[in-house]
Amino acid sequence: MSFEFLHGANLVSTLLDTNGDGSGNTNANGNYTGNATLFYIQPPVEVVYKIFTVNLEMVVAGSFEADGYGDGLQLENGIAMLIENDGSTSNLLSTGGTIKANSSWSLLSSPERTGTVIPQGNSLEHLLSRIVLTEMYNAPIYLNGATNDKFGFLLSDDMNTRLLSQTWLTTGRIRLDIEKGGYV
Repeated sequence: MSFEFLHGANLVSTLLDTNGDGSGNTNANGNYTGNATLFYIQPPVEVVYKIFTVNLEMVVAGSFEADGYGDGLQLENGIAMLIENDGSTSNLLSTGGTIKANSSWSLLSSPERTGTVIPQGNSLEHLLSRIVLTEMYNAPIYLNGATNDKFGFLLSDDMNTRLLSQTWLTTGRIRLDIEKGGYV
């Protein structure tokens, strides 16, 4: 098979969810203590995704604290950024680290979007953070549906008490299968 990625065509832009296909829960503000949950993206069997960016949006009723998570949560386990390729799982954060504080998103973000906090009135604040994977790893992340590849964030703490919402949006391209004469 020969494949190519077309510029400007067949973009993939989807929220990470609990099913990996857009049909599951996208709001990661639950209690995951004792029941670790992966919010992820996984292409269909005959598709390959080329993922460039991940955008985080978090909303709290109150204000963000740099050393806490959301509105002052203390995470015991933290959030791991994982990739699963051909059955092998790897933590993409250096030395298997996890995100335990709002300020950690700034360390992963691109310079133009380093954990921007936007006050919304009515005691709500939004945290926006853009992670450019091609800057972090000098290459995009490829996910092959034929080998059940996944990319996402693993949560294993209680985030329900002081976090109104938390979502991740991935952007990239869908690979074209030239031999089949169309997009897959």
